[in-house]
Amino acid sequence: DWLKNAIGFTEQFRTTGAGGGIHCELRVGDSMLMVGGGPTLEKSSPTAFVLVTDQVDELYKRAVDSGATSLGEPMDAPYGARVGGVKDQSGNEWYFSKALGDSSIHQGLGTLSVYLHPVRTPEFIHFLKAAFGAEETQLYASPDGVVQHAKILIGDSILQMGEAHGIYQPMPTQFYLYVT
Repeated sequence: DWLKNAIGFTEQFRTTGAGGGIHCELRVGDSMLMVGGGPTLEKSSPTAFVLVTDQVDELYKRAVDSGATSLGEPMDAPYGARVGGVKDQSGNEWYFSKALGDSSIHQGLGTLSVYLHPVRTPEFIHFLKAAFGAEETQLYASPDGVVQHAKILIGDSILQMGEAHGIYQPMPTQFYLYVT
């Protein structure tokens, strides 16, 4: 319900299983998000998302007013985007992002995508290339080599990431990789 009220997702489907768990499918822009949980889950598994929007400041304010905790007020980032972030009541991190000027920061992305905070990001990118044939499409690093933002293409899907630091720490995230 928070996703619908604070961010503007549209509920497409919701059901409760025999064990009391919930499965819900929500749409935002061109993207779908499946959310599940219930009394049989041992622990929460929050993750981080980027929501591409022209309304960074408005969504940030609405999210905070609806009970989210600020991760950072909207600002213009050095990699060509206006971003602001919040943590919802379930521990998920939401980064609202809008490309600035002629930035290609969102090229190839849908409205919603996962964002990773790996430790030793360059080594992780190397692993993705070796294991899955991934291609590095963007990489922004600080002068001392810390990856601030990267886009990695695997098949027709893009993973975004930035080095874990400060409040931005690794989160358990699962992926399906469809292969022939």
